[in-house]
Parts: sequence; C-alpha cells; structure tokens
Amino acid sequence: MPIRVDGPVDQSELWNQVLAIISDQLSKPAFDTWFSQTSAFGNEHRLTIVSEETLKSEWLEVRYSKLIREAIHKLTGNPSFEFRFETKQ
Repeated sequence: MPIRVDGPVDQSELWNQVLAIISDQLSKPAFDTWFSQTSAFGNEHRLTIVSEETLKSEWLEVRYSKLIREAIHKLTGNPSFEFRFETKQ
C-alpha cells in the first residue's frame, strides 16, 4: 500500500524508505559512497534530495534518478512524483 506524503515529516520518512529500497539494490560501497549523508525535504508534490557535495548531487541525478524514481513510485503509487537534487550550502 502506498504511503501518505503530505508533510515534512512524511517526506523525511519517504526518503528513509527510498534509501532502504535502494540499499538492497546496490553494493554496500556504492550505497555508502553516493547515498550516505543525504537527506530530503519537500511537500506532497516534490521531494528535494540534499547532498553535501556538488559531485554527489550530480552523480545521483545522472546515475541514480531512475532507481530513485522507481523507489518513490513503489512507495507513493505516483509515477510522476517530482524530485530534484540540491547541494547543501
């Protein structure tokens, strides 16, 4: 059953659940390199995925957007749920 994503707390929980799905699909070194020290915030329409390095944000966008989209779709039931990447300033 899809989870509700209607507030900041739910968005954080959504990202934690996305990370759990992705961690099962990647090697531990790959997951630790690219997904550790990421966080997310947003609203019921969009998730902003935050990383501490520009390279990491760019790599996530280029290499892992499809995997992230699939996990979000699995959890929310919404194939067009928006997400974007941001580097923590």
